[in-house]
Amino acid sequence: MKDGAIIISNHTHIFDYYVFVYKHLFHVVHTMVADIVYKIKCLTTLNKIMGNIKVESHDSSNYIAISKTKELLLKKKTVLIFPEGRLEDKKGEIMDFKPSAILLAWETNKPIIPYYINGKYSFFSRVHLIAGEKIYLREIFKKEAINDEDIKEMVNYGKDFGVELIPC
Repeated sequence: MKDGAIIISNHTHIFDYYVFVYKHLFHVVHTMVADIVYKIKCLTTLNKIMGNIKVESHDSSNYIAISKTKELLLKKKTVLIFPEGRLEDKKGEIMDFKPSAILLAWETNKPIIPYYINGKYSFFSRVHLIAGEKIYLREIFKKEAINDEDIKEMVNYGKDFGVELIPC
């Protein structure tokens, strides 16, 4: 991750973010965070300290958030994106991915590192975090430029490798 990477993960609980902070304790991971989290004052301060990127829920393009994230990646930073875009409603079922991680990986030629988190946050259970292999989209999709159909295919591919990580 020293040259920058995009970490993607399923999202089951608000604590998922803190698991990644703990996992990468000595490596700053900037996270794309929904604007709703910024309504809580202490979390706003934490997000600013961690250098997280605010994603506006009412803005479908999120041009500013995407630009800031791209800038961080080009500076060889690591970014965490929950591509489902919200907390999981149905346990164990991966929801539709937003294309931001795919577009950023393509534009910056940074690897995607898929993670699966089981989200078992209780006193007598352990949270499991499983990492997959780095994925370079340009090595898989050997194209000079991409269009909307290519993006859909890449998003589906991204969802498939996320599902492959889910333990039986």
